[in-house]
Amino acid sequence: MRSQDPDNTDLYIGTLEDMCIVDGRIYFKNSLDNLKLYSMDLTGKDIRYEGDLAEPYYLTFWNGKMYWSNDDDRGCLYRANYDGSEMAKLTEDAVDSITASDGWIMYNNLADCHLHMMNAETLADHSVLFDGIYDPTISSWGIIGRSSSNGLSLFRSELGSSGGNVLSEREVNSICVAEGYIFFLDEETGRAYMMDIHGESTVQL
Repeated sequence: MRSQDPDNTDLYIGTLEDMCIVDGRIYFKNSLDNLKLYSMDLTGKDIRYEGDLAEPYYLTFWNGKMYWSNDDDRGCLYRANYDGSEMAKLTEDAVDSITASDGWIMYNNLADCHLHMMNAETLADHSVLFDGIYDPTISSWGIIGRSSSNGLSLFRSELGSSGGNVLSEREVNSICVAEGYIFFLDEETGRAYMMDIHGESTVQL
């Protein structure tokens, strides 16, 4: 993270991946140390090595816990405290595209190719959608993401529903949902678009 702008401040000299800010700290995978998990405060100080956790995939955080897929164990779902302690395996099946929201852990189960939700407190797990959804966003307008069975096209499912609708036939990427609109990139052209939440109006940005 080295900046060429004199008005900016270098926080960390090195290469990192999957950076996110959680509870006032920046968490990242350190490419200089086999993609192991590190954290630092928002000024770039107090750098910590967060336990022996190497290459955590689809890393997400919720209520003092982090969740990830462990590639060394066939991609099963794991959970631990932010410092890597109290690590536990939560599934025997391989998972991907993990998202946490409102006490639920959402993920694609690669054994049945369904979207699953797990209660973060009780660990009760059930299938909610008969499709894998990549990069899901959980919002008041439903679950929005890329459908694995429809060529990674834009897809929306009402919360509590087992079905959904394809909103755009094009392959999309970099989805963001805000104020009743979906923003995304067309994977083929790289152009940015804005669409209303029902897929009825699309504008190129």
